[in-house]
Amino acid sequence: MRFLVLSDTHGDRTRMTRALDYLEALKPDALLHLGDCTRDGEFLARELRLPLHAVCGNCDAFSSLYPSEEVLEVEGARLFLTHGHRYGVKEDLLRLTYAAKERGCSAALFGHTHVPLLKREEGLLLLNPGSLCRPLLAGEGGLALCKVEKGSVSATLLPYALRP
Repeated sequence: MRFLVLSDTHGDRTRMTRALDYLEALKPDALLHLGDCTRDGEFLARELRLPLHAVCGNCDAFSSLYPSEEVLEVEGARLFLTHGHRYGVKEDLLRLTYAAKERGCSAALFGHTHVPLLKREEGLLLLNPGSLCRPLLAGEGGLALCKVEKGSVSATLLPYALRP
């Protein structure tokens, strides 16, 4: 199963709309939105005709009906989805790593920092797609494609050149 992973879109429908052809060409099976404007996840899921799994972020506090975290079980793997602000991901990834491992997950997907990250630590895949619309790296938005197959989880960070 192939997941399109986005976070921290912050309501920028103009940039999201410009990216639709690119996102559709990735041929994902579902969309994961990791918070900070979960309504954007709903918009993109509708436009791309994909199922959506979303978690709310610190900017969704009063406007989202989504949980703050979710464990998604798919094809023999468990993915821990969270925005990351409750785990202090801007400081380090230790609390996030422990939380994912306590839940028996093989991957932790998070946002909040607006900076893409992909690494394995102690057997755990850590994935932050960055921000498609408000990246901290100049001029390049971030997203990721996460693939789950027979209990194995892999991911690819995909930079996206932002157009004004």
